[in-house]
Amino acid sequence: MLDAVPGPRHRRGRRYQLGPLLALSLLAVLGGAASMAKITRIITGYDPGLRTQLGLPATTRLAASTLGRLPARLDGDVFDAATCAYLAAITTGHSPETTTQTITAAKSPLLGLAVDGKTLRGSRTGDSVTHLLAAVRHDTQAVLAQSSAAALPARPVHRRLRPGAGPVPRHQ
Repeated sequence: MLDAVPGPRHRRGRRYQLGPLLALSLLAVLGGAASMAKITRIITGYDPGLRTQLGLPATTRLAASTLGRLPARLDGDVFDAATCAYLAAITTGHSPETTTQTITAAKSPLLGLAVDGKTLRGSRTGDSVTHLLAAVRHDTQAVLAQSSAAALPARPVHRRLRPGAGPVPRHQ
Protein backbone atom coordinates (compact mmCIF):
# COMPACT_ATOMS: atom_id res chain seq x y z
CA MET A 1 0.00 0.00 0.00
CA LEU A 2 2.74 2.43 0.87
CA ASP A 3 4.37 1.65 -2.50
CA ALA A 4 1.46 3.59 -4.05
CA VAL A 5 3.02 6.83 -2.76
CA PRO A 6 4.99 8.39 -5.63
CA GLY A 7 8.70 8.69 -4.84
CA PRO A 8 10.04 12.25 -4.86
CA ARG A 9 13.66 11.13 -5.24
CA HIS A 10 15.75 11.31 -8.40
CA ARG A 11 16.92 8.06 -9.96
CA ARG A 12 20.59 8.79 -9.38
CA GLY A 13 20.13 8.97 -5.62
CA ARG A 14 17.61 6.16 -5.14
CA ARG A 15 19.02 3.24 -3.21
CA TYR A 16 16.11 1.90 -1.18
CA GLN A 17 12.49 1.28 -2.10
CA LEU A 18 10.15 3.96 -0.80
CA GLY A 19 7.39 1.65 0.53
CA PRO A 20 9.58 -0.23 3.05
CA LEU A 21 11.18 3.03 4.22
CA LEU A 22 7.74 4.52 4.85
CA ALA A 23 6.46 1.35 6.58
CA LEU A 24 9.46 1.16 8.91
CA SER A 25 9.28 4.91 9.59
CA LEU A 26 5.59 4.59 10.40
CA LEU A 27 6.29 1.71 12.80
CA ALA A 28 9.04 3.76 14.47
CA VAL A 29 6.71 6.75 14.97
CA LEU A 30 3.97 4.48 16.32
CA GLY A 31 6.62 3.11 18.69
CA GLY A 32 7.28 6.58 20.09
CA ALA A 33 10.05 8.04 17.92
CA ALA A 34 9.73 11.82 17.79
CA SER A 35 12.78 12.87 15.77
CA MET A 36 14.37 11.83 12.50
CA ALA A 37 17.52 10.72 14.31
CA LYS A 38 15.43 8.47 16.59
CA ILE A 39 13.48 7.06 13.64
CA THR A 40 16.76 6.27 11.88
CA ARG A 41 18.17 4.55 15.00
CA ILE A 42 15.01 2.47 15.40
CA ILE A 43 14.99 1.41 11.73
CA THR A 44 18.68 0.50 11.92
CA GLY A 45 17.99 -1.47 15.11
CA TYR A 46 15.19 -3.55 13.59
CA ASP A 47 15.89 -7.22 13.01
CA PRO A 48 17.66 -7.67 9.63
CA GLY A 49 15.13 -10.38 8.77
CA LEU A 50 12.27 -7.88 9.14
CA ARG A 51 14.04 -5.33 6.95
CA THR A 52 14.69 -8.02 4.32
CA GLN A 53 11.09 -9.22 4.48
CA LEU A 54 9.88 -5.66 3.84
CA GLY A 55 12.24 -5.22 0.88
CA LEU A 56 15.29 -3.46 2.31
CA PRO A 57 18.75 -5.03 2.33
CA ALA A 58 19.70 -6.55 5.69
CA THR A 59 22.78 -4.31 5.74
CA THR A 60 20.81 -1.08 5.34
CA ARG A 61 22.72 1.92 6.67
CA LEU A 62 20.42 4.93 6.69
CA ALA A 63 21.52 8.47 7.35
CA ALA A 64 19.20 10.77 9.29
CA SER A 65 19.48 13.26 6.44
CA THR A 66 18.08 10.65 4.03
CA LEU A 67 14.90 10.28 6.05
CA GLY A 68 14.88 13.97 7.01
CA ARG A 69 14.41 15.18 3.46
CA LEU A 70 11.98 12.46 2.44
CA PRO A 71 8.78 13.47 4.33
CA ALA A 72 9.04 17.09 3.24
CA ARG A 73 9.06 16.07 -0.42
CA LEU A 74 6.20 13.54 -0.34
CA ASP A 75 2.71 14.27 -1.66
CA GLY A 76 0.94 14.70 1.68
CA ASP A 77 -2.56 13.73 0.52
CA VAL A 78 -1.40 10.52 -1.18
CA PHE A 79 0.79 9.62 1.80
CA ASP A 80 -2.10 10.25 4.23
CA ALA A 81 -4.47 8.04 2.21
CA ALA A 82 -1.88 5.25 1.93
CA THR A 83 -1.03 5.45 5.65
CA CYS A 84 -4.70 5.30 6.66
CA ALA A 85 -5.30 2.32 4.35
CA TYR A 86 -2.18 0.59 5.74
CA LEU A 87 -3.25 1.10 9.36
CA ALA A 88 -6.83 0.05 8.54
CA ALA A 89 -5.50 -3.17 7.01
CA ILE A 90 -3.41 -3.89 10.09
CA THR A 91 -6.20 -3.15 12.60
CA THR A 92 -8.78 -5.22 10.70
CA GLY A 93 -6.45 -8.22 10.40
CA HIS A 94 -5.93 -8.01 6.64
CA SER A 95 -2.52 -8.37 5.06
CA PRO A 96 -1.25 -4.94 3.95
CA GLU A 97 0.40 -6.53 0.90
CA THR A 98 -2.81 -8.07 -0.45
CA THR A 99 -5.23 -5.36 0.64
CA THR A 100 -5.86 -2.60 -1.86
CA GLN A 101 -8.14 0.39 -1.88
CA THR A 102 -11.09 -2.03 -1.61
CA ILE A 103 -11.01 -1.52 2.15
CA THR A 104 -12.33 1.99 1.75
CA ALA A 105 -14.35 1.33 -1.42
CA ALA A 106 -16.26 -1.73 -0.20
CA LYS A 107 -19.53 -1.24 1.60
CA SER A 108 -18.73 -1.81 5.22
CA PRO A 109 -21.06 -3.34 7.79
CA LEU A 110 -22.42 -1.30 10.65
CA LEU A 111 -19.73 -0.66 13.22
CA GLY A 112 -20.00 0.19 16.88
CA LEU A 113 -18.52 3.51 17.90
CA ALA A 114 -18.04 4.81 21.42
CA VAL A 115 -17.57 8.50 22.20
CA ASP A 116 -16.29 9.11 25.68
CA GLY A 117 -15.56 12.42 27.32
CA LYS A 118 -13.76 13.42 30.46
CA THR A 119 -13.36 16.77 32.15
CA LEU A 120 -9.71 17.67 32.58
CA ARG A 121 -8.91 18.06 36.27
CA GLY A 122 -7.83 21.59 37.19
CA SER A 123 -9.00 23.12 33.91
CA ARG A 124 -11.84 25.18 35.34
CA THR A 125 -11.49 28.86 34.47
CA GLY A 126 -14.50 30.95 35.35
CA ASP A 127 -17.57 29.32 33.84
CA SER A 128 -15.79 27.01 31.40
CA VAL A 129 -13.88 23.76 31.69
CA THR A 130 -11.84 21.74 29.21
CA HIS A 131 -13.33 18.46 28.04
CA LEU A 132 -11.35 15.69 26.35
CA LEU A 133 -13.23 13.54 23.84
CA ALA A 134 -12.31 10.36 21.99
CA ALA A 135 -14.22 8.25 19.47
CA VAL A 136 -13.23 4.56 19.49
CA ARG A 137 -14.29 1.66 17.24
CA HIS A 138 -15.63 -1.32 19.18
CA ASP A 139 -14.24 -4.04 16.91
CA THR A 140 -10.63 -2.85 16.58
CA GLN A 141 -10.28 -0.55 19.60
CA ALA A 142 -8.79 2.02 17.20
CA VAL A 143 -9.17 5.70 18.13
CA LEU A 144 -10.82 7.39 15.16
CA ALA A 145 -10.95 10.95 16.48
CA GLN A 146 -9.72 12.92 19.46
CA SER A 147 -10.50 16.44 20.49
CA SER A 148 -10.24 18.83 23.38
CA ALA A 149 -13.01 21.35 23.78
CA ALA A 150 -13.54 24.28 26.07
CA ALA A 151 -17.28 24.32 26.76
CA LEU A 152 -19.76 25.48 29.30
CA PRO A 153 -20.78 22.64 31.60
CA ALA A 154 -24.39 22.59 30.33
CA ARG A 155 -23.49 22.47 26.60
CA PRO A 156 -22.75 19.29 24.70
CA VAL A 157 -19.28 19.13 23.21
CA HIS A 158 -19.77 16.03 21.02
CA ARG A 159 -20.23 18.24 17.96
CA ARG A 160 -16.47 18.90 17.96
CA LEU A 161 -16.04 15.37 16.60
CA ARG A 162 -18.73 15.93 13.94
CA PRO A 163 -18.16 19.43 12.51
CA GLY A 164 -21.04 20.63 10.36
CA ALA A 165 -23.25 17.71 11.36
CA GLY A 166 -26.78 18.05 12.59
CA PRO A 167 -28.17 16.78 15.87
CA VAL A 168 -27.16 13.33 17.04
CA PRO A 169 -29.99 10.82 16.51
CA ARG A 170 -31.23 9.18 19.70
CA HIS A 171 -32.47 5.58 19.73
CA GLN A 172 -35.33 4.76 22.07
